[in-house]
Amino acid sequence: MRQIDGRDAIFLYAEKPGAGQVLMPVVFFASAGELPDRAEILAWLVDRAAGHEVLTSRMVRVPFDLDHPYWVPDPDFDPADHITFHERACWSGLRGELARIAQEPLNLSRPLWEAHVFTSVHGVPGVDGEVVAVAFRFHHMAVDGRLAVEVIRRFFGATTPLAAVTPPPRLPSAFALWARAVRRIPANASGSARAVVRARSARKAMLVAVREGRYPVPKATRPRTALNQPLGPDRVVDTIYLSLSELKSLSVQIGDVTVNDLVLTAVARAVWAYLGEIGARPSDNLAAAVPFSESERDPAGTRNQFVTMSVDLHNDVADPVEQVRAIHRAVQSERLRTASAESAVLDAVGGSLPGFLIRGALAVLRALPRPADRPISQVNMLVSSVPTGPGELVLGDAVAVGGCSVVPLIGLGGVAHSASAVGDVFGISCTADPSQLTDLDRYVELIRMAFEEIRAAVEPIPVAV
Repeated sequence: MRQIDGRDAIFLYAEKPGAGQVLMPVVFFASAGELPDRAEILAWLVDRAAGHEVLTSRMVRVPFDLDHPYWVPDPDFDPADHITFHERACWSGLRGELARIAQEPLNLSRPLWEAHVFTSVHGVPGVDGEVVAVAFRFHHMAVDGRLAVEVIRRFFGATTPLAAVTPPPRLPSAFALWARAVRRIPANASGSARAVVRARSARKAMLVAVREGRYPVPKATRPRTALNQPLGPDRVVDTIYLSLSELKSLSVQIGDVTVNDLVLTAVARAVWAYLGEIGARPSDNLAAAVPFSESERDPAGTRNQFVTMSVDLHNDVADPVEQVRAIHRAVQSERLRTASAESAVLDAVGGSLPGFLIRGALAVLRALPRPADRPISQVNMLVSSVPTGPGELVLGDAVAVGGCSVVPLIGLGGVAHSASAVGDVFGISCTADPSQLTDLDRYVELIRMAFEEIRAAVEPIPVAV
Protein backbone atom coordinates (compact mmCIF):
# COMPACT_ATOMS: atom_id res chain seq x y z
CA MET A 1 0.00 0.00 0.00
CA ARG A 2 1.44 3.35 -1.04
CA GLN A 3 -0.03 6.76 -0.36
CA ILE A 4 -0.85 8.80 -3.44
CA ASP A 5 1.20 11.95 -3.83
CA GLY A 6 -0.87 15.06 -3.18
CA ARG A 7 0.04 16.45 -6.61
CA ASP A 8 -1.57 13.36 -8.19
CA ALA A 9 -4.56 13.38 -5.85
CA ILE A 10 -5.44 16.91 -6.97
CA PHE A 11 -6.72 15.39 -10.23
CA LEU A 12 -9.24 13.40 -8.19
CA TYR A 13 -10.42 16.39 -6.16
CA ALA A 14 -10.72 18.55 -9.30
CA GLU A 15 -13.13 16.16 -11.01
CA LYS A 16 -16.76 17.03 -11.43
CA PRO A 17 -19.60 15.47 -13.45
CA GLY A 18 -19.09 16.04 -17.16
CA ALA A 19 -15.46 17.13 -16.72
CA GLY A 20 -13.48 14.07 -15.73
CA GLN A 21 -9.70 14.08 -15.48
CA VAL A 22 -9.16 11.29 -18.02
CA LEU A 23 -6.50 10.97 -20.72
CA MET A 24 -7.51 9.01 -23.82
CA PRO A 25 -4.69 8.12 -26.25
CA VAL A 26 -5.65 6.04 -29.30
CA VAL A 27 -3.40 3.89 -31.52
CA PHE A 28 -4.27 2.61 -35.02
CA PHE A 29 -2.87 -0.73 -36.24
CA ALA A 30 -2.77 -1.96 -39.84
CA SER A 31 -1.51 -5.16 -41.42
CA ALA A 32 -0.48 -6.32 -44.88
CA GLY A 33 -2.42 -9.50 -44.17
CA GLU A 34 -5.37 -10.21 -41.91
CA LEU A 35 -6.01 -7.95 -38.95
CA PRO A 36 -6.03 -9.73 -35.57
CA ASP A 37 -9.48 -10.87 -34.50
CA ARG A 38 -11.23 -10.22 -31.20
CA ALA A 39 -9.85 -13.34 -29.48
CA GLU A 40 -6.26 -12.58 -30.51
CA ILE A 41 -6.52 -8.98 -29.36
CA LEU A 42 -8.03 -9.92 -26.01
CA ALA A 43 -5.31 -12.50 -25.32
CA TRP A 44 -2.60 -10.01 -26.35
CA LEU A 45 -3.86 -7.27 -24.02
CA VAL A 46 -4.59 -9.60 -21.07
CA ASP A 47 -1.09 -11.14 -21.23
CA ARG A 48 0.51 -7.70 -21.00
CA ALA A 49 -1.68 -6.14 -18.31
CA ALA A 50 -0.50 -8.22 -15.37
CA GLY A 51 2.27 -7.09 -13.04
CA HIS A 52 2.32 -3.35 -13.76
CA GLU A 53 1.45 -1.12 -10.80
CA VAL A 54 -0.50 1.39 -12.89
CA LEU A 55 -2.66 -1.39 -14.35
CA THR A 56 -3.19 -3.56 -11.27
CA SER A 57 -3.54 -1.05 -8.39
CA ARG A 58 -6.78 0.58 -7.37
CA MET A 59 -7.31 3.80 -5.48
CA VAL A 60 -8.66 3.58 -1.94
CA ARG A 61 -10.01 6.85 -0.61
CA VAL A 62 -9.69 7.99 3.01
CA PRO A 63 -13.06 8.80 4.65
CA PHE A 64 -13.93 12.51 4.40
CA ASP A 65 -10.67 13.04 2.42
CA LEU A 66 -9.00 13.55 5.77
CA ASP A 67 -5.76 12.47 4.09
CA HIS A 68 -4.73 11.64 0.55
CA PRO A 69 -5.83 8.24 -0.83
CA TYR A 70 -3.67 5.14 -1.32
CA TRP A 71 -2.68 2.86 -4.17
CA VAL A 72 -3.48 -0.73 -3.20
CA PRO A 73 -3.07 -3.88 -5.35
CA ASP A 74 -6.55 -4.92 -6.44
CA PRO A 75 -7.30 -8.41 -5.07
CA ASP A 76 -10.03 -8.89 -7.68
CA PHE A 77 -8.04 -7.64 -10.67
CA ASP A 78 -9.03 -9.20 -13.99
CA PRO A 79 -7.69 -7.35 -17.05
CA ALA A 80 -10.55 -8.67 -19.19
CA ASP A 81 -12.94 -6.55 -17.10
CA HIS A 82 -11.18 -3.43 -18.38
CA ILE A 83 -11.40 -4.28 -22.11
CA THR A 84 -14.45 -3.46 -24.23
CA PHE A 85 -14.93 -4.34 -27.90
CA HIS A 86 -16.91 -2.23 -30.36
CA GLU A 87 -18.43 -2.86 -33.75
CA ARG A 88 -17.22 -1.63 -37.14
CA ALA A 89 -16.86 2.11 -37.55
CA CYS A 90 -15.96 4.72 -40.13
CA TRP A 91 -13.60 7.59 -39.27
CA SER A 92 -16.40 10.00 -38.41
CA GLY A 93 -18.23 7.32 -36.43
CA LEU A 94 -15.07 6.50 -34.50
CA ARG A 95 -14.57 10.14 -33.55
CA GLY A 96 -18.15 10.34 -32.35
CA GLU A 97 -17.73 7.19 -30.23
CA LEU A 98 -14.46 8.44 -28.75
CA ALA A 99 -16.11 11.73 -27.77
CA ARG A 100 -18.97 9.85 -26.14
CA ILE A 101 -16.76 7.37 -24.29
CA ALA A 102 -14.48 10.16 -23.09
CA GLN A 103 -17.36 11.68 -21.12
CA GLU A 104 -18.24 8.48 -19.28
CA PRO A 105 -16.94 8.38 -15.70
CA LEU A 106 -14.23 5.85 -14.87
CA ASN A 107 -15.05 3.23 -12.25
CA LEU A 108 -13.06 4.46 -9.23
CA SER A 109 -13.48 1.15 -7.38
CA ARG A 110 -10.99 -0.69 -9.60
CA PRO A 111 -7.67 0.12 -11.38
CA LEU A 112 -8.12 3.39 -13.24
CA TRP A 113 -7.82 2.35 -16.86
CA GLU A 114 -9.87 0.96 -19.71
CA ALA A 115 -9.13 -0.25 -23.24
CA HIS A 116 -11.76 0.22 -25.95
CA VAL A 117 -11.06 -1.82 -29.08
CA PHE A 118 -12.58 -1.06 -32.48
CA THR A 119 -11.71 -4.13 -34.52
CA SER A 120 -12.49 -2.68 -37.93
CA VAL A 121 -12.27 1.03 -38.73
CA HIS A 122 -12.23 2.33 -42.29
CA GLY A 123 -11.58 5.78 -43.73
CA VAL A 124 -8.80 6.83 -41.32
CA PRO A 125 -6.97 9.72 -43.06
CA GLY A 126 -3.79 8.63 -44.78
CA VAL A 127 -4.38 4.90 -44.22
CA ASP A 128 -5.42 2.50 -46.96
CA GLY A 129 -7.80 -0.23 -45.86
CA GLU A 130 -9.08 -0.97 -42.39
CA VAL A 131 -7.36 -0.62 -39.04
CA VAL A 132 -7.77 -1.80 -35.47
CA ALA A 133 -8.13 1.19 -33.14
CA VAL A 134 -7.26 0.72 -29.47
CA ALA A 135 -8.31 3.61 -27.23
CA PHE A 136 -7.02 3.68 -23.66
CA ARG A 137 -8.59 5.67 -20.86
CA PHE A 138 -6.33 6.55 -17.93
CA HIS A 139 -7.25 8.69 -14.95
CA HIS A 140 -4.86 11.62 -14.75
CA MET A 141 -4.29 10.76 -11.09
CA ALA A 142 -2.68 7.49 -12.26
CA VAL A 143 -0.58 8.72 -15.21
CA ASP A 144 0.70 11.79 -16.96
CA GLY A 145 1.16 11.81 -20.73
CA ARG A 146 4.64 10.33 -20.67
CA LEU A 147 3.75 7.54 -18.21
CA ALA A 148 0.69 6.74 -20.34
CA VAL A 149 3.02 6.23 -23.31
CA GLU A 150 5.23 3.93 -21.22
CA VAL A 151 2.19 1.81 -20.36
CA ILE A 152 1.07 1.73 -24.00
CA ARG A 153 4.54 0.59 -25.06
CA ARG A 154 4.23 -2.23 -22.54
CA PHE A 155 1.01 -3.36 -24.23
CA PHE A 156 2.38 -3.13 -27.75
CA GLY A 157 5.99 -4.24 -27.44
CA ALA A 158 7.16 -7.23 -29.43
CA THR A 159 7.70 -9.32 -26.28
CA THR A 160 5.44 -10.03 -23.32
CA PRO A 161 6.81 -8.40 -20.13
CA LEU A 162 7.37 -10.70 -17.19
CA ALA A 163 4.69 -10.31 -14.51
CA ALA A 164 5.55 -10.45 -10.82
CA VAL A 165 3.48 -13.00 -8.91
CA THR A 166 2.31 -11.86 -5.47
CA PRO A 167 -0.31 -13.22 -3.09
CA PRO A 168 -3.65 -11.42 -3.30
CA PRO A 169 -3.66 -8.59 -0.74
CA ARG A 170 -6.49 -7.47 1.49
CA LEU A 171 -7.94 -4.02 1.05
CA PRO A 172 -7.62 -1.78 4.12
CA SER A 173 -10.87 -1.03 5.90
CA ALA A 174 -12.36 2.45 5.93
CA PHE A 175 -11.91 2.54 9.71
CA ALA A 176 -8.22 1.66 9.44
CA LEU A 177 -7.67 4.42 6.89
CA TRP A 178 -9.60 6.90 9.01
CA ALA A 179 -7.64 5.97 12.14
CA ARG A 180 -4.34 6.31 10.29
CA ALA A 181 -5.39 9.72 8.94
CA VAL A 182 -6.35 10.90 12.45
CA ARG A 183 -2.93 9.85 13.78
CA ARG A 184 -1.27 11.75 10.95
CA ILE A 185 -3.18 14.99 11.51
CA PRO A 186 -0.45 16.70 13.61
CA ALA A 187 2.32 15.76 11.16
CA ASN A 188 0.19 16.69 8.14
CA ALA A 189 -0.81 20.03 9.67
CA SER A 190 2.82 20.81 10.46
CA GLY A 191 3.87 19.83 6.94
CA SER A 192 1.16 22.00 5.38
CA ALA A 193 2.19 24.98 7.51
CA ARG A 194 5.84 24.54 6.53
CA ALA A 195 4.85 24.28 2.85
CA VAL A 196 2.88 27.55 3.07
CA VAL A 197 5.85 29.30 4.71
CA ARG A 198 8.20 27.95 2.04
CA ALA A 199 5.77 29.08 -0.68
CA ARG A 200 5.72 32.63 0.70
CA SER A 201 9.52 32.70 0.69
CA ALA A 202 9.59 31.24 -2.83
CA ARG A 203 7.15 33.89 -4.02
CA LYS A 204 9.43 36.64 -2.69
CA ALA A 205 12.44 34.98 -4.32
CA MET A 206 10.58 34.81 -7.62
CA LEU A 207 9.82 38.54 -7.49
CA VAL A 208 13.52 39.20 -6.90
CA ALA A 209 14.44 37.02 -9.88
CA VAL A 210 11.98 38.93 -12.06
CA ARG A 211 13.41 42.28 -10.98
CA GLU A 212 16.91 41.00 -11.76
CA GLY A 213 15.76 39.92 -15.23
CA ARG A 214 16.50 36.22 -14.81
CA TYR A 215 13.10 35.30 -16.25
CA PRO A 216 9.69 36.94 -16.77
CA VAL A 217 6.51 35.92 -14.99
CA PRO A 218 3.52 35.23 -17.29
CA LYS A 219 0.57 37.57 -17.23
CA ALA A 220 -1.85 36.81 -14.40
CA THR A 221 -4.92 37.21 -16.63
CA ARG A 222 -5.87 36.77 -20.27
CA PRO A 223 -8.92 37.93 -22.21
CA ARG A 224 -11.96 35.71 -21.88
CA THR A 225 -13.11 34.60 -25.32
CA ALA A 226 -16.04 32.73 -26.84
CA LEU A 227 -13.96 29.57 -26.24
CA ASN A 228 -13.60 30.25 -22.50
CA GLN A 229 -17.10 29.66 -21.20
CA PRO A 230 -18.57 27.18 -18.68
CA LEU A 231 -18.32 23.65 -20.05
CA GLY A 232 -21.33 21.78 -21.39
CA PRO A 233 -21.80 18.00 -21.24
CA ASP A 234 -20.77 17.11 -24.80
CA ARG A 235 -17.45 16.83 -26.64
CA VAL A 236 -16.34 16.68 -30.26
CA VAL A 237 -12.95 15.48 -31.50
CA ASP A 238 -10.96 15.55 -34.72
CA THR A 239 -7.34 15.11 -35.81
CA ILE A 240 -5.25 16.44 -38.65
CA TYR A 241 -2.23 14.50 -39.89
CA LEU A 242 1.03 15.92 -41.17
CA SER A 243 4.50 14.65 -42.01
CA LEU A 244 6.87 14.79 -39.03
CA SER A 245 9.92 14.87 -41.31
CA GLU A 246 8.48 17.87 -43.16
CA LEU A 247 7.79 19.69 -39.89
CA LYS A 248 11.35 19.01 -38.77
CA SER A 249 12.60 20.39 -42.07
CA LEU A 250 10.52 23.56 -41.56
CA SER A 251 11.94 24.03 -38.08
CA VAL A 252 15.50 23.64 -39.41
CA GLN A 253 14.86 26.19 -42.17
CA ILE A 254 13.52 28.73 -39.68
CA GLY A 255 16.41 27.97 -37.35
CA ASP A 256 16.58 27.43 -33.60
CA VAL A 257 12.91 26.48 -33.23
CA THR A 258 11.20 23.15 -32.56
CA VAL A 259 8.30 21.21 -34.03
CA ASN A 260 6.35 22.05 -30.87
CA ASP A 261 6.90 25.75 -31.60
CA LEU A 262 5.36 25.19 -35.04
CA VAL A 263 2.36 23.45 -33.45
CA LEU A 264 1.83 26.28 -30.98
CA THR A 265 2.04 28.82 -33.79
CA ALA A 266 -0.46 26.96 -35.98
CA VAL A 267 -2.90 26.67 -33.07
CA ALA A 268 -2.40 30.34 -32.19
CA ARG A 269 -3.15 31.44 -35.74
CA ALA A 270 -6.13 29.09 -36.08
CA VAL A 271 -7.76 30.23 -32.83
CA TRP A 272 -7.18 33.88 -33.76
CA ALA A 273 -8.65 33.35 -37.23
CA TYR A 274 -11.65 31.43 -35.86
CA LEU A 275 -12.44 34.14 -33.30
CA GLY A 276 -12.14 36.72 -36.08
CA GLU A 277 -14.58 34.82 -38.29
CA ILE A 278 -17.22 34.69 -35.56
CA GLY A 279 -16.66 38.36 -34.70
CA ALA A 280 -15.29 37.70 -31.21
CA ARG A 281 -11.58 38.46 -31.47
CA PRO A 282 -10.15 40.00 -28.26
CA SER A 283 -7.84 43.00 -28.12
CA ASP A 284 -5.00 41.23 -26.29
CA ASN A 285 -2.85 38.15 -26.92
CA LEU A 286 -3.99 34.70 -25.85
CA ALA A 287 -1.89 32.14 -23.97
CA ALA A 288 -1.65 28.34 -23.92
CA ALA A 289 -1.01 25.93 -21.08
CA VAL A 290 1.86 23.74 -22.27
CA PRO A 291 2.84 20.74 -20.09
CA PHE A 292 6.57 20.06 -20.03
CA SER A 293 7.84 16.70 -18.72
CA GLU A 294 10.89 16.50 -16.51
CA SER A 295 13.91 15.00 -18.25
CA GLU A 296 14.17 11.92 -16.01
CA ARG A 297 11.29 10.16 -14.28
CA ASP A 298 11.60 9.46 -10.57
CA PRO A 299 9.88 6.06 -9.99
CA ALA A 300 9.37 6.88 -6.31
CA GLY A 301 7.85 10.30 -6.94
CA THR A 302 4.56 11.64 -8.17
CA ARG A 303 3.13 9.97 -11.27
CA ASN A 304 2.50 13.40 -12.82
CA GLN A 305 6.07 14.53 -13.31
CA PHE A 306 5.58 17.63 -15.39
CA VAL A 307 5.28 21.37 -15.02
CA THR A 308 2.83 23.54 -16.90
CA MET A 309 4.14 26.52 -18.81
CA SER A 310 1.99 29.54 -19.62
CA VAL A 311 3.09 30.47 -23.15
CA ASP A 312 2.16 33.79 -24.75
CA LEU A 313 0.90 33.05 -28.28
CA HIS A 314 1.92 36.46 -29.68
CA ASN A 315 -1.23 36.94 -31.75
CA ASP A 316 -0.09 40.51 -32.40
CA VAL A 317 2.72 39.21 -34.69
CA ALA A 318 1.35 38.94 -38.22
CA ASP A 319 4.31 37.28 -39.95
CA PRO A 320 4.16 33.48 -39.42
CA VAL A 321 7.92 32.98 -39.16
CA GLU A 322 8.35 35.84 -36.72
CA GLN A 323 5.46 34.46 -34.67
CA VAL A 324 7.16 31.06 -34.50
CA ARG A 325 10.32 32.74 -33.26
CA ALA A 326 8.43 34.87 -30.73
CA ILE A 327 6.63 31.79 -29.39
CA HIS A 328 9.96 29.93 -29.19
CA ARG A 329 11.38 32.73 -27.04
CA ALA A 330 8.27 32.61 -24.83
CA VAL A 331 8.70 28.84 -24.37
CA GLN A 332 12.37 29.25 -23.47
CA SER A 333 11.54 31.94 -20.91
CA GLU A 334 8.90 29.72 -19.34
CA ARG A 335 11.31 26.81 -19.16
CA LEU A 336 13.71 28.99 -17.19
CA ARG A 337 10.95 30.01 -14.79
CA THR A 338 9.43 26.55 -14.30
CA ALA A 339 12.89 25.00 -13.81
CA SER A 340 13.71 27.41 -10.98
CA ALA A 341 13.83 26.24 -7.37
CA GLU A 342 11.20 28.77 -6.31
CA SER A 343 8.79 27.57 -9.00
CA ALA A 344 9.20 23.97 -7.79
CA VAL A 345 8.28 25.03 -4.26
CA LEU A 346 5.18 26.88 -5.46
CA ASP A 347 4.07 23.92 -7.60
CA ALA A 348 4.36 21.55 -4.64
CA VAL A 349 2.37 23.58 -2.12
CA GLY A 350 -1.05 22.45 -3.37
CA GLY A 351 -0.22 18.78 -2.93
CA SER A 352 0.91 19.36 0.65
CA LEU A 353 -2.59 20.37 1.77
CA PRO A 354 -5.12 17.78 3.03
CA GLY A 355 -7.68 16.48 0.55
CA PHE A 356 -10.76 17.92 2.23
CA LEU A 357 -9.19 21.39 2.18
CA ILE A 358 -8.28 21.19 -1.52
CA ARG A 359 -11.74 19.88 -2.40
CA GLY A 360 -13.42 22.62 -0.36
CA ALA A 361 -11.29 25.36 -1.89
CA LEU A 362 -12.12 24.14 -5.40
CA ALA A 363 -15.83 24.06 -4.55
CA VAL A 364 -15.67 27.66 -3.33
CA LEU A 365 -13.85 28.78 -6.49
CA ARG A 366 -16.46 27.08 -8.69
CA ALA A 367 -19.27 28.76 -6.78
CA LEU A 368 -17.88 32.25 -7.31
CA PRO A 369 -19.69 34.33 -9.96
CA ARG A 370 -17.89 34.56 -13.29
CA PRO A 371 -19.09 37.53 -15.32
CA ALA A 372 -18.79 36.94 -19.05
CA ASP A 373 -16.52 39.97 -19.50
CA ARG A 374 -14.17 39.07 -16.66
CA PRO A 375 -10.61 38.01 -17.69
CA ILE A 376 -9.53 34.45 -17.03
CA SER A 377 -6.48 33.21 -15.18
CA GLN A 378 -3.25 32.94 -17.21
CA VAL A 379 -4.24 30.64 -20.11
CA ASN A 380 -7.00 30.21 -22.71
CA MET A 381 -6.40 26.64 -23.89
CA LEU A 382 -4.24 23.53 -23.59
CA VAL A 383 -1.61 22.45 -26.11
CA SER A 384 0.24 19.27 -25.10
CA SER A 385 2.77 17.12 -26.90
CA VAL A 386 3.90 13.63 -25.89
CA PRO A 387 6.74 11.80 -27.71
CA THR A 388 6.01 8.12 -28.33
CA GLY A 389 9.67 7.10 -28.23
CA PRO A 390 11.71 4.92 -30.61
CA GLY A 391 10.71 1.57 -32.03
CA GLU A 392 7.53 0.15 -33.49
CA LEU A 393 4.31 -0.55 -31.67
CA VAL A 394 2.82 -3.91 -32.68
CA LEU A 395 -0.38 -5.85 -32.10
CA GLY A 396 0.27 -9.39 -33.29
CA ASP A 397 1.29 -9.04 -36.94
CA ALA A 398 -0.24 -5.54 -37.19
CA VAL A 399 1.93 -2.42 -36.87
CA ALA A 400 0.99 0.99 -35.51
CA VAL A 401 0.37 3.45 -38.36
CA GLY A 402 -1.02 6.46 -36.51
CA GLY A 403 -3.07 7.63 -33.58
CA CYS A 404 -5.07 10.40 -32.03
CA SER A 405 -6.06 11.55 -28.55
CA VAL A 406 -8.97 12.90 -26.55
CA VAL A 407 -7.85 15.21 -23.75
CA PRO A 408 -9.90 16.53 -20.82
CA LEU A 409 -11.36 20.02 -20.84
CA ILE A 410 -11.18 21.81 -17.53
CA GLY A 411 -12.21 25.13 -16.05
CA LEU A 412 -13.10 27.64 -18.75
CA GLY A 413 -11.12 25.98 -21.52
CA GLY A 414 -13.48 25.06 -24.35
CA VAL A 415 -10.79 23.61 -26.64
CA ALA A 416 -7.65 21.55 -26.05
CA HIS A 417 -4.99 20.08 -28.33
CA SER A 418 -2.66 17.09 -28.18
CA ALA A 419 0.18 16.38 -30.60
CA SER A 420 2.04 13.09 -31.06
CA ALA A 421 3.76 11.07 -33.77
CA VAL A 422 3.78 7.44 -34.83
CA GLY A 423 6.68 7.06 -37.21
CA ASP A 424 6.43 9.93 -39.68
CA VAL A 425 2.69 10.41 -39.08
CA PHE A 426 2.28 13.48 -36.88
CA GLY A 427 -1.21 14.01 -35.53
CA ILE A 428 -2.70 17.08 -33.86
CA SER A 429 -5.91 16.17 -32.09
CA CYS A 430 -8.51 18.73 -31.02
CA THR A 431 -11.05 18.15 -28.26
CA ALA A 432 -13.76 20.80 -27.94
CA ASP A 433 -17.02 21.70 -26.29
CA PRO A 434 -19.45 22.03 -29.24
CA SER A 435 -21.46 24.68 -27.41
CA GLN A 436 -18.37 26.91 -27.59
CA LEU A 437 -16.46 25.79 -30.68
CA THR A 438 -19.48 25.31 -32.90
CA ASP A 439 -17.68 24.43 -36.16
CA LEU A 440 -14.87 21.97 -35.49
CA ASP A 441 -14.47 21.16 -39.19
CA ARG A 442 -13.70 24.80 -39.91
CA TYR A 443 -11.36 25.06 -36.94
CA VAL A 444 -9.34 22.02 -38.01
CA GLU A 445 -9.14 23.44 -41.52
CA LEU A 446 -7.81 26.70 -40.06
CA ILE A 447 -5.04 24.76 -38.30
CA ARG A 448 -4.12 23.15 -41.61
CA MET A 449 -4.19 26.55 -43.34
CA ALA A 450 -1.91 27.96 -40.61
CA PHE A 451 0.71 25.31 -41.41
CA GLU A 452 0.39 26.24 -45.08
CA GLU A 453 1.02 29.88 -44.16
CA ILE A 454 4.13 28.92 -42.22
CA ARG A 455 5.34 26.73 -45.07
CA ALA A 456 4.78 29.50 -47.63
CA ALA A 457 6.60 32.03 -45.44
CA VAL A 458 9.55 29.68 -44.93
CA GLU A 459 10.16 28.95 -48.61
CA PRO A 460 12.07 32.20 -49.28
CA ILE A 461 14.43 31.48 -46.33
CA PRO A 462 17.67 29.97 -47.66
CA VAL A 463 18.70 26.68 -46.08
CA ALA A 464 22.09 26.88 -44.33
CA VAL A 465 24.70 24.58 -45.93
